Amino acid sequence: MDEFLKSIEKKIVKLSFKQQILFGVLSCEKLLPNYRQFSSAVNWGNIEILEEAIVMIYQYLQDIELNEGELDSIYEKIIEITPNVENFEGDLAAYALDTCSAVADAVEFLLSEDQSYVLNIASIVRDTIDMFIQESEELDIADENADQKIVQHEYMKRETKRQHEILRRLLGAEIDLPFISAMRDLNNSYGPIIELSLVS
Repeated sequence: MDEFLKSIEKKIVKLSFKQQILFGVLSCEKLLPNYRQFSSAVNWGNIEILEEAIVMIYQYLQDIELNEGELDSIYEKIIEITPNVENFEGDLAAYALDTCSAVADAVEFLLSEDQSYVLNIASIVRDTIDMFIQESEELDIADENADQKIVQHEYMKRETKRQHEILRRLLGAEIDLPFISAMRDLNNSYGPIIELSLVS
């Protein structure tokens, strides 16, 4: 595990189950525009299924009961709309795949309460940005300075700050509707995680 994930894990393990869920779903929401762009560009997929999953998770956080069958059903729907990158040209499918993987992990977390799924979500968001930086900056991975360039890139620095700020605010917080709304506003204030206009 790299230093980024170690630092995130140290904070995640201190959170309650609901706090961990909120961290995960906020991160999933940052990825939704990537799937929406992909679906619109290739006329394939269904963003509404991912949005439905997000709504279900927020309902759970507000103590609206979800049964296992509902969670299993939405999970299967997510799998159905997850693109096989080999079937699509360009880079958008890879970003859409990451989005589906993160939302699926959020649903899996509700079912299993295995916090490794939350760590996976944090990692997926970071990997999405890593991929974007490599492509948009045309980085040569053979370059021994490539990793440092990625870490120092404005998008990666902003995402690292977002994740740590949210984790800091979650610690000890009561997960009620006003707090959820405030956290979603904070999440949105960080802007898009990648510049979709640069992705083809």
